[in-house]
Amino acid sequence: MPADLIAILLGVVVINSCVLPASLVPPSAAMEPGMALPRVALLMPLVVAAASGLGWLLLHHLLAPLRLGDLQPLASVILAALFAQLAARLHDRMVGQRRSVPRALLTFNAAAASLALGATLAPASPAAATLAGAWTGAALGVLNLCFAALGARLDGHALPAAWRGTGIRLVSAAILSLGLGGFAGIWRG
Repeated sequence: MPADLIAILLGVVVINSCVLPASLVPPSAAMEPGMALPRVALLMPLVVAAASGLGWLLLHHLLAPLRLGDLQPLASVILAALFAQLAARLHDRMVGQRRSVPRALLTFNAAAASLALGATLAPASPAAATLAGAWTGAALGVLNLCFAALGARLDGHALPAAWRGTGIRLVSAAILSLGLGGFAGIWRG
């Protein structure tokens, strides 16, 4: 997985925890058993994989022959949103409405992962696009879970007022991105 893709996914996680309203997934409840964020993390690989595979087919068999390849990012967002809503509806029917998935969070994450994947990788086949989508969705889900757990641990500690909330999350994201950048350098050799 390229370092650019990891950096983009880390940016999505920072937006999830610092910018999006707390009503989507309250930080204190994000890691409690049976809460929304673990279910979103499990649905992410399925949603992004399906959107990536279908997006590849759409690009190569419809948009490119019609010379409309510039519409590929828009098609990625639409497909990711469509699959996110479909997955959320299926999940809610199977599990029940009382434990529903926050659709806005799932849709935002799926659209961002699809755009990041389209901007960084160029899969050669629908199978490669689907596999890359599954890995990208899984990586985003794991980053979301790790960052939520880290935020919950840091919220419980006595920190100076300037470091509470968004401040410590941004510092944590910076340290995490430095570490991931170091791993990317190791992988490149």
